[in-house]
Amino acid sequence: MLYWPLVICLVTTFYLVGLIWVIQVVHYPLFAKVGSNEFEVFHAEHSQRILIALSIPTLLTFISSCTLLWIRPISVPDWSAWFNLALSGSFWVVTALVQVPKHGLLGKGHSAEVIAALVTSNWSRTLIWTSQGLLLLWMLLVALPT
Repeated sequence: MLYWPLVICLVTTFYLVGLIWVIQVVHYPLFAKVGSNEFEVFHAEHSQRILIALSIPTLLTFISSCTLLWIRPISVPDWSAWFNLALSGSFWVVTALVQVPKHGLLGKGHSAEVIAALVTSNWSRTLIWTSQGLLLLWMLLVALPT
């Protein structure tokens, strides 16, 4: 019974790890290939559709990260649950303070400089989720009976 928050967090985080890598190496770089005339419509569509793919998994990851502070296998150390929550929270902070303003600028029109900055700054979120996924995998391995 103590495994459910860990499993939910692990599954949703690895979904997000896969998604952020696709966004980082495929989707965001392709922003630069969209013509200026089509860019505003393209970006608006991207913004709506990405919310569908991100909203529930990011919420579940954050809620299960919080839950892991209290409900987890006894062999999983406190520090790992706190570090996991810090990684989950840092994604939200970076998104709000860095990525959302860049998307706000792109919502006004194509800008090669802003697109390049978006791609570069998104590496932080890619590394956050990848690190969180690896930490959760380690937590599961620690939790499994030997």
